[in-house]
Amino acid sequence: MLGKSLPDVTVEVSSAGRREHLRLSSLKGRWHVLFFYPKAGTSVCQSEVVAFNSLRQKFEQAGAHLLGISVDPLQQNEQWAKELKLGIPLGSDESKTAVKALGILNEVKGNSYRATYILDPEGKVRFLLVQDNPIGRSPEEVLRVLRALQSGQACPVGWTPAPQ
Repeated sequence: MLGKSLPDVTVEVSSAGRREHLRLSSLKGRWHVLFFYPKAGTSVCQSEVVAFNSLRQKFEQAGAHLLGISVDPLQQNEQWAKELKLGIPLGSDESKTAVKALGILNEVKGNSYRATYILDPEGKVRFLLVQDNPIGRSPEEVLRVLRALQSGQACPVGWTPAPQ
């Protein structure tokens, strides 16, 4: 998957009460960070979504668009976003087409694994992390990796961009 475009599948996205169908293969023109989470309303997923939302401005300053996606119905994601006062869009892959195409469907639970994709402006996957569902990921680390990719440099462990 690294260096390739995402499959030509569609998810339904809601942002600020506006709904749209989004083809994952059309994500081009800027950096994108997609994070798939197993289930809206659960404690680990909530901690992650809230943490990504708290870093939203830093991702935007880095020129990246955030999008969280689960297999929950879009209405459930919209309600959850409203309750948590989220400013990031959430998407629904209720048909599980995207998670199957990406190989991140947890067949036993019927939801997605926790997966993170960073796409460059050409729509190519530059970073991919898939982990088991009970373990939350670090949005701070995802932001660090995004900035490292954007730097075009070799970046050792713990690398951070120079302060501006």
